[in-house]
Amino acid sequence: MNNTSVPTINQTACQIREVAYCLPATPCDRCQHPAPRFSTAHRTAIDLALDHPILLHVTVSVHHCAACQHYFRVQPPFLRPDAIYTNRVVEKAVQSVYQDKMAMRCVSTRLARDFWVQPSEGMIRMWCRTYRTTFDFALDYQPWVVREFSGILCVDEVYQDQLALLLAVDPAAPEGDRLVGYQLVHGSVDAVTVEAFLTRLQAAGIQPDEVVTDGSALYPSVVTKVWPTVAHQLCLFHETRRVTKAVQEVISTARKSIPTPPPGPGRRRSGPIRATPPTDDPSDPVTQRWAGRQAERQRLLAQVHMLARQGHSQRAIARATGLHRQTVKMWLQQEVVSVEEVVPPAAVTPTKPLQPARCTADRPALKAQVHALAHQGLSYSAIARQTQVHRVTVKAWLQQEAPAALDAEPSTPVVSEAVPDVELLPSEPAATLAPPPAPWTSWDEVRQVREALQEHRFLLLRRPEHLNAEQQAHVAALLESPLGSQLQVARAFLEEWYGLWRDETGQRRTLEEAQARYVVWQTKPEYGAIAPLRRVQERMTPAHFERLSQFLRHPAWEATNNGAERAGRAFRHRQAPHFNLRKPESVEGALIVTACQHKAAATAQAAVPIHTCQRGRQRRQAPVQPRSTCVV
Repeated sequence: MNNTSVPTINQTACQIREVAYCLPATPCDRCQHPAPRFSTAHRTAIDLALDHPILLHVTVSVHHCAACQHYFRVQPPFLRPDAIYTNRVVEKAVQSVYQDKMAMRCVSTRLARDFWVQPSEGMIRMWCRTYRTTFDFALDYQPWVVREFSGILCVDEVYQDQLALLLAVDPAAPEGDRLVGYQLVHGSVDAVTVEAFLTRLQAAGIQPDEVVTDGSALYPSVVTKVWPTVAHQLCLFHETRRVTKAVQEVISTARKSIPTPPPGPGRRRSGPIRATPPTDDPSDPVTQRWAGRQAERQRLLAQVHMLARQGHSQRAIARATGLHRQTVKMWLQQEVVSVEEVVPPAAVTPTKPLQPARCTADRPALKAQVHALAHQGLSYSAIARQTQVHRVTVKAWLQQEAPAALDAEPSTPVVSEAVPDVELLPSEPAATLAPPPAPWTSWDEVRQVREALQEHRFLLLRRPEHLNAEQQAHVAALLESPLGSQLQVARAFLEEWYGLWRDETGQRRTLEEAQARYVVWQTKPEYGAIAPLRRVQERMTPAHFERLSQFLRHPAWEATNNGAERAGRAFRHRQAPHFNLRKPESVEGALIVTACQHKAAATAQAAVPIHTCQRGRQRRQAPVQPRSTCVV
């Protein structure tokens, strides 16, 4: 008897639904004359479902036109001609691409997982191309944009390899940034291309009151030529970046001027351990240090192998022992030997662990010391170095409340007595260190300022109203340090720049106030004495300042080109899942579909909430407190 295996067939339970779409008479699809029903025919379609596959057995009527002797089938509204999938499947696939921003190669898997249908990727691409052809930018979208235009226009360009995209956006639309126009350019963008683009917008009916661009040289002459009376606003954000970059250069120069502190006392903990004793004398301190390191190494090696036998991973062993994961991996490939086989017995002396062990009872004192040092203005790194606590632990402790029982600052680091004396170098007479140059008072101050400036240097670039109390304290400490003479000038330069446009309450200044403050800021000699700040002053001519301050003429005008920048980033995000769609036709189709969907969402009527029953629990009211009476 042959034991041949019978091939199995994968089977999935599905449901078949009978659907009839039969009409007694319908107009002929050729001559539009009435055509009575002649017979019926059958079609099969695939529909969406949540629990199991659904097949539709569709019965349609066949009609005969006596005028043109033509037989035809009636077309159901839920099916396309000669289609297998219903319109609901096509709609879900198209929404996944254009609304959910999914890659086309992933849509098929998503439909199979959620709705039990799995069209091919090629079919999904064909549906998307067909969907794009249903929109016309010039007829369906642009008239609405011209009619609802706010008068503010942001213009920018986006580059994608050899393809450039010119964008015009209305940032003051009620629903947010609204695309006004676009143009795809092959190669670089020049003034002729920009002029053609703006001229086409003018011909469509766009007449802006304000045009916002970045500092590119493409726009000033072209904008004035196309719209002679328009107010051309240069992006204030781009210009502020130039100012902050100059201040960063001053801060970098100040950091380089900090004297280098002398190295601290050395410790011989790092580096490989030699295989033989450095000397033949067991009582030599160098030999005893070597013996202590060998004994500690063998102890850790045995501990690593014990943890590995218990089933711990290399990463867990590294966390438990404090060793590097590569060291754990290397040690697991070695054999464990006793200390006597490596170190001569005469050189073995009782040693203490390399890592300073801390008692649990000392933790409140350590926390109190960490909080006390933080109040003195020390950074996380300085506190960790002084207390021998990890920097992450210092940060975690500072986020907790200080211990109430230990408010006094400890005079010395609270560390257990398990500090390894065998690791220190032989005692030598302490060398007298030269004091730091003036105005520095000590090398500790040099280290503290260096670390504080490294950690908080970007706080010097923030607006004053964007700093909380702790950050303001850090900035004040840096400005009062020996570097304060340089940092104060740079900080004042930046704060006056921010103060040109808005007052202390955040309100816009008038054009006259901004002009008066600009003259003072631009002619200050202390700013001109520093090269990076002087270059910014020389760039900020009266004509340049006039283009930066156009937004102050009207309270609704925009100061930045952020609307076009956001549109450019949104375009790049939409292109991210479709890295194969680089043809101009595909890019243009995606822009048109997105714009028309934006219009549909903006013009859709708000959903009316369904009326709910008034019965149910009554709202709980606060109890009325009895009035107190005063008897005289």
